Amino acid sequence: MKNLVRSFILLIAVHVTALGANELMYAREGETVKITCPKPGKEKSWTMYWDIEDGHGGILLAWLNDFGGKGFEDLPDWETKLSISDNSLVIDKIQQANFGKFLCKNNVNKNKLTIEVRKLDGNHNFLFFPFPCLISAPVRMSPTAPLLAGESMSLSCSVDPKAEPRPDIQWLNPHNEEVAHRQGIVTKTVTVQDSGIWTCAVKHGEKIIQKVTMSVAVVDFSHDPVHRQYTSIHEPLRLCCAFHPRVSWEHVKARGLQEIYWQFRPKSSSGLTPPSETLCFLSLQEPLKWNNTGQRKGVKSIYEPKTKNFSVTIKDAKEDNRGEYTCTMKFEKNLFLNRTIHVELLQVIASPKSHLVSGQPLNLTCTTGYPLPSDVKLRWTPPEGLNRKFDQDSEQLIIEEVGSGYGGTWRCELWQGTTVLTSAVLKLQIDSKLNLRMLLIICSGAAIAVLILALVLFLYRRKHRKMRHLRHRLCQCKNPKPKGFYKT
Repeated sequence: MKNLVRSFILLIAVHVTALGANELMYAREGETVKITCPKPGKEKSWTMYWDIEDGHGGILLAWLNDFGGKGFEDLPDWETKLSISDNSLVIDKIQQANFGKFLCKNNVNKNKLTIEVRKLDGNHNFLFFPFPCLISAPVRMSPTAPLLAGESMSLSCSVDPKAEPRPDIQWLNPHNEEVAHRQGIVTKTVTVQDSGIWTCAVKHGEKIIQKVTMSVAVVDFSHDPVHRQYTSIHEPLRLCCAFHPRVSWEHVKARGLQEIYWQFRPKSSSGLTPPSETLCFLSLQEPLKWNNTGQRKGVKSIYEPKTKNFSVTIKDAKEDNRGEYTCTMKFEKNLFLNRTIHVELLQVIASPKSHLVSGQPLNLTCTTGYPLPSDVKLRWTPPEGLNRKFDQDSEQLIIEEVGSGYGGTWRCELWQGTTVLTSAVLKLQIDSKLNLRMLLIICSGAAIAVLILALVLFLYRRKHRKMRHLRHRLCQCKNPKPKGFYKT
């Protein structure tokens, strides 16, 4: 049956007075109920009886003996409803006329057990236990629809006001932690951590006598938002926006999802707040797909149905990708879920430059351009083979004179606890002074040789031009005659 009726058998060692013991149980109409009587012990011959009180001493319903014999009285409202299983009277599909006080007795001793079965209305669980009473604990939730993170939730758990002694109520959240309440009512602003099964436990002293559960669905992101994400130039970047695994797409649609879109606000060094740019928006018509606005190159939108992930990726991060990225989900009644991620780019800057001559000073700075949170630390890794000690956690390294061993790849890593968030690299090229002197000598020699060659060429061409000019001056007549005497 849907709600199990648990029975606790009274032990023989427990003294029960002749006045008997009373027990109380609740059942819903149409359920199967078991009324269990304790066996008389090791007596060789016994018979137990089940009566129902009618105000005049009781009416016999059924009997059972130690030989396995059993019988049922032919009574109106009880036909085909009664059966016996072990030492329990089973009432199948109990109806309004079958509720009442049942008397369990035997022929060996005078002990009697009175069990009252009351009708329980509503969607509530019940138990049967050896205490003076049982409590019905209706649990109600307001509002009943799936909740959005940040909304207010009210859970109420009430007990039968006629119960004596009055029991205590204890609320347990999905993590099995006790939650404070006022007269059985829990009111709180929900987060994704509140999604799951809430339990109302009814207690007598330290003993829990009844538990009633309520499922709570909270529409929120899959985990606590990462407010800051780090990358470096030319590295890929992935920004996630996903629902909690316990939240189904049906829960989201039940809350009236209208839009999902990503926006970007660049970080400004001038102190002015630049306007937001819409990167992409999701079409909610099946099949779901992203539509990019094209305002930012290199931004790609991704939808993963299995994980309900609505992400954007940047293949090759650049300085202008630094800023705030906001994933927004708009629901009916102008309600929103927002997740903002601040993207910072880590850089290694060399001053005066990354190509130096041995002996020159050098400053290396590893920075995002803004102060780091207290739980984020820097860590330098120098080129392999460099034996000099320096402060690896410092933002700036000051080197008075660089040598050939300083050339190579310098790596700066960003750590949060035991996790590397991102890293940036810089390649230094260090030339030795000797190589530079030789280069100057070679260049000087080449320059002198070029000058000499140019001078020789110049003198040669000048002499050649003089000879041509002289020949041209000696011969200026149109028809020159040979030397000699001529008649006039």
